[in-house]
Amino acid sequence: MTLQFPNNPSNGQQYTASNNLIYVWDGEKWITTGSAQAAGDYVNRTGDVMTGQLGLPGGGSAADAIQKQEVQSLISAIDLTPYVEKAGSTMTGDLTVPSLNGGQLAGFRNQLINGNFTCNQRNLSDTPLSLPSSAYIVDRWQLQSSDGQPIACSIQGGDLAGGSTAFIDISGTAQTVFILQYVELGRIGAHAQFSPNEEWTVSWWGGNIEFASCSFSEGTGGPAGTTWTATAPRVIETTSGGATRQAVTVTVTGGGGAGESCVAVVWKNVAINVATSFYSAQFEPGPVATPFEQRPIALELSLCQRYFEASGTPGVSRGARWHTYRDGGGTPSTGRSGIPHYFKVPKRVVPTVTFFSYDGTSGAVSSTTGGGTTTLVGPLQGTQTDLHCSLWYNNVGSSGTVQSFWGDFYADAEL
Repeated sequence: MTLQFPNNPSNGQQYTASNNLIYVWDGEKWITTGSAQAAGDYVNRTGDVMTGQLGLPGGGSAADAIQKQEVQSLISAIDLTPYVEKAGSTMTGDLTVPSLNGGQLAGFRNQLINGNFTCNQRNLSDTPLSLPSSAYIVDRWQLQSSDGQPIACSIQGGDLAGGSTAFIDISGTAQTVFILQYVELGRIGAHAQFSPNEEWTVSWWGGNIEFASCSFSEGTGGPAGTTWTATAPRVIETTSGGATRQAVTVTVTGGGGAGESCVAVVWKNVAINVATSFYSAQFEPGPVATPFEQRPIALELSLCQRYFEASGTPGVSRGARWHTYRDGGGTPSTGRSGIPHYFKVPKRVVPTVTFFSYDGTSGAVSSTTGGGTTTLVGPLQGTQTDLHCSLWYNNVGSSGTVQSFWGDFYADAEL
């Protein structure tokens, strides 16, 4: 602190400094009287009574100051050792929470299978194809058109937002196109994990695509139940290329019908004659859209194969190859031979099995006799369970020759 004494003072002149001490000029120097300028103007720190209001820098009264002091005293008295700092700490015991929506610890949040389209057993091409008005495309995903006309669709690869490496690309067509997946219930006619009034959140990435509906269903061709109520769509994120991640929260309504076997989750294109992209689709419990759940590709494929399994691509690869051998006797051109094929994953129901020859002909397989001749063998008869399919074919070739046949099959147990 610097004292600014008056210049040229007169004898006995007083000066009150900024520290409230009184100084007197004795003709030679400034001397202090040793006391403040009116001690009664100050509050004694050992205890006193104020006669006026106490002003605080942020406004407020003395009562406010007292309340703040009381709060601070209460806070300092709280024992925080049983608590974990949210900025980071280590728990010494177990943590039980009713819902954990953020991060991969939640595990299997997404009820949709193949939401990033990594599994493509039907071999949907990257070149647009004219598909039927209702057709399965990549595993577990179905397209339906509003007017019954064919749909121009392809699967395109890329390094996409949400972690996907592929997206469904629907060419601009003059029709509304629905993209949907049926989520299987644990038991037909039961709500399973979809209890009435519970909230679920649907989220997706893409362009010119919007949420259409969610309801209990009996599957393809069956009637749909009451449409679940849904919030207005909300934008979660937007890329520089114009793709957006959106979400809606739906509330479970209805359900429990005797034939209801699944939940239909449906999207549709916003405008006709405009290209549509769709990827990173998620359907999870709770009102929050969490980051898209990444699952190992092998696990995703096994989930898909509960509903559909292909031994190979008809007309592209040999797929499964079987050999049989007859060691003589009888008339070789009569009778039948056959062999079972066990599915990689037990099917939801006994599947519909379609056999293909090497060149892609449906209802036949390619056969090589001992002479090296390749023929299409038929008619075929097959027996199926949810665990395997057996193919029986008419014998060809001469007795005692090694006879092999090859081809592919589709085992379809979709909802």
